Amino acid sequence: MKRFIGYVLTAFAVVLFLLGLIFLIASEGQSSRLVSGIILVIFASGTAFLGGSLLKKAFDLSPEQVKNAILALAKENNGYLTKESINAVLGPYPEVDMSIEAMVLDGSAVLDSSSLRAVYVFPDFLHEIVEKYCSYCDTRYPLRDPIQKCTQCGGDIVLKKSRIEKKGQIFSMDEK
Repeated sequence: MKRFIGYVLTAFAVVLFLLGLIFLIASEGQSSRLVSGIILVIFASGTAFLGGSLLKKAFDLSPEQVKNAILALAKENNGYLTKESINAVLGPYPEVDMSIEAMVLDGSAVLDSSSLRAVYVFPDFLHEIVEKYCSYCDTRYPLRDPIQKCTQCGGDIVLKKSRIEKKGQIFSMDEK
């Protein structure tokens, strides 16, 4: 609907501009035609601005644009977003609500309602921790050490990636 209104306002602005231009050209020094032409051009500019603004808003709220904006916002906030923070940036539009619900349904976001307000958790943007440890004796080593074998038992050194979740729980990314 916003696109239709935007197109209509823009088309109306073009007609007003052409009519104002005709009045300006045909004024031949008559002040009434000159003033009418200037007023029509000013109204055309305002109508074009309003129509363009509506069109921009309508195209900014396409489902793909909204999803990309939500994902960028989640990345900035380390994977945690509230409904209020999403609405503060994108506005309280139904397209935003539909996009966030679609993201919950497809699994790219998880709704955590354990606190006082609903928080959307985006697992792909949570902080990662990389640890270097021995696979046999669980001895931890600094990542910058270039060792390949454990200095205590001779076992293989492996890297383990894990993500920190909200309440201090660590969920491993390694498949077992």
